[in-house]
Amino acid sequence: MRSPFFAAAAAALLGAPSAQTPILSVEPAASYGSTVDSVLIGPPGQPYATLADVDGGPTPLRGQSLLLGLTPALAVIDAGVLSPGGLRVQQLQAPPAAGAPRALLYLQSFVPDASAPAGIATSGGESLLLHPATELVIVDKILDAQAQGYTGEFDRSVFGRLQGLPARFRTQTIELAAGALFGQPVAGPLNPEGARVQTVYRAVDLGATGVPEIVRAIRWRSFGPVIDDDFAQLAMDLSHTSVVPDYTVGLFSALPMFPLSGLVRDFGTNPRSGETPVRVYQGPYTVRAASLQPDGYVPYPAPQTPFTYNGTDSLLIDFKMAASSAVGGNGQQVRLMVLSSAQPFSRVHSQGLPGQPLDPFTVTSATSGGNEVHDLQIEFAQVRSQVVSPWQPKPVRPPIGAVVAASIPDGASVEVEFRGRLAPGVVGPWLKSLVAVGGSAEFQTRITLNADLTTGAAPSVDAVYHVFQ
Repeated sequence: MRSPFFAAAAAALLGAPSAQTPILSVEPAASYGSTVDSVLIGPPGQPYATLADVDGGPTPLRGQSLLLGLTPALAVIDAGVLSPGGLRVQQLQAPPAAGAPRALLYLQSFVPDASAPAGIATSGGESLLLHPATELVIVDKILDAQAQGYTGEFDRSVFGRLQGLPARFRTQTIELAAGALFGQPVAGPLNPEGARVQTVYRAVDLGATGVPEIVRAIRWRSFGPVIDDDFAQLAMDLSHTSVVPDYTVGLFSALPMFPLSGLVRDFGTNPRSGETPVRVYQGPYTVRAASLQPDGYVPYPAPQTPFTYNGTDSLLIDFKMAASSAVGGNGQQVRLMVLSSAQPFSRVHSQGLPGQPLDPFTVTSATSGGNEVHDLQIEFAQVRSQVVSPWQPKPVRPPIGAVVAASIPDGASVEVEFRGRLAPGVVGPWLKSLVAVGGSAEFQTRITLNADLTTGAAPSVDAVYHVFQ
């Protein structure tokens, strides 16, 4: 008598897109030493091969992206010729336990196809968790995420796995129309005598939508022509801040109604409480006239360390420019947000003077502030796709942990979190350990798929295995 797997596999194969051949379905979890059921559908009478590996890739090969890592453990576990009906039903023998408590295998099938890259067509990737017979494994096998009740951001066109969205890029040009364009260039951080300048940009200025994004580039707008210049040392720190300058002026007084809503002169007070600023760049800064973009913007150095803006708070940019032999002939374009007062401060700074250089790495307090806002361009990348599973009952057995079967491109990552529900409306926080939901009646899984920042390639998840004692 066939296991219940075959009924489920048949339903899944019937629901798969008809053009997707070959189609492989493997029993997702089995105890060591037991038999594992598998079904392969492909072109009738054609040769096939099914391979297994301990890594899910992806691996580029001859124009295709294989869902196998092609590690030294790669092995052919089945090969032959498909029946006249194009069907291969097999029971594989799982190996005995070999020391590790659990083992995750990845499988994929291959058949000849003249229309496919390199003449080979591939099935979707499958995963199999081998575990001790005493353990209970609840498998979230993801075939059609939307139909299975998963919510969030994912590629809904992909069948057979949960596919994250590729990285999405956008550029926010900040030229606040409410401000009065200042008719003179402002040196800002580009002071050859040394400078420390903190500037704040509100979430609304950044076009934020509450979604985390990585800052990929920052550019300043030139006031007038750009000249070649060389600064010996520039540091840029990014952080969130609770400061939200309100530039509203009184109807009759024309004075700011909320003068204390901006930055303060104590540099260390302006970042959000408890947050350590991220040093995204430190090194020389070379300005070249050739780097001026057609839109009038000039890039600061590319970030060396990623900073993830949370999409909610204001963004604080802290520039530290060391004194050097630079010419200092470049000026930036700014806008005055309130004409009757320097407050609220959108910028606080200390600047060196000829013969009185400033060390920006030791100064802790600004000598001046104002509500001039630098025209700026910030390039963002949204790499995160976050998906939440439906609630499911938790077994009486205590949880051990979870195993994720994923295909992760270089530079990408997958994170899994869990939360429990004791009763309707009584929901715990998201935690990284399945053990934390031990006392709950139900549990839920959240999967975060982070795409690679450089290539944009996104990871995918075939299944999440929840293991209980």
